[in-house]
Amino acid sequence: DGIDEVLTSRILNATTCLLLVCPDHSTAWADRRRSLLNNAVTMEESALRKELAFCNLLFTQHSKAPSAWSHRKWLGKHLLNVFTQSILHIDDTADTDSNATHKLHQWTTIEIEMCSNIAEKYPKNYHAWTHRRWVCQSLQTLFLESTTIPSSDCSESIIDNLLQMRTMVFELFENELATIRQWRMTHVTDHSAVHYLGQIVQMLLQLGMHPASRGMVRKRIQCETTTTTTTTTTTTMENETRIPTTMPWSRCSLRVPSLPPLHRSRARSPCRACIRSR
Repeated sequence: DGIDEVLTSRILNATTCLLLVCPDHSTAWADRRRSLLNNAVTMEESALRKELAFCNLLFTQHSKAPSAWSHRKWLGKHLLNVFTQSILHIDDTADTDSNATHKLHQWTTIEIEMCSNIAEKYPKNYHAWTHRRWVCQSLQTLFLESTTIPSSDCSESIIDNLLQMRTMVFELFENELATIRQWRMTHVTDHSAVHYLGQIVQMLLQLGMHPASRGMVRKRIQCETTTTTTTTTTTTMENETRIPTTMPWSRCSLRVPSLPPLHRSRARSPCRACIRSR
């Protein structure tokens, strides 16, 4: 075991130096993945996050290396496997991680922010938008897979994890839809963002039409309806308070056309009908 750890450390150090110079070296990436798989210690969650940090460093200078993006996707698949084993495990004797949903949300937020920062610095980055779409598709798949598990075979803690995960995924898609709409207004020439927006709308419609999302959609519609009603009521009250009630000729003064400054004082005088009403 000691020899494997030393060899793994040497391979990682050597490939790190090589990939910083040549980020699209597929053989170096393959050796790096092979060394990680051969050692169980390096496949832990903390080690995988360190590998993601190395990819972040690499993307600061080489954001369009296909092999580097493929390696990051490989790391994401292993992290998703760790999270799904904690969230979707139906064996009551297994240890379930109560923070698995929070870790999943944290990983998703980090990936989306990383792709957004790269797309901001390097416009029309196809690899960044593709990776971002893959993250959302993975969450959609996780959502749909969770609906196939019968609730009778799950404990209460697992059911709570499933409900938290579904709510988190649904809210994340809504936030992505609002974010990309705002992004499109400031990046009108980024066709990759427009294509990504279409994919998000399609995935959100599929989730919204699923029977497991009916409660979430109904709750969201009720919240939006309540907010709209409150806003309309507030606006109406503000408009009513702005109407003057002390001057009986206020309606007539609104109809007076704009005249030169010398004749405005004469034009503002009340008409005969208003004088009679007083």
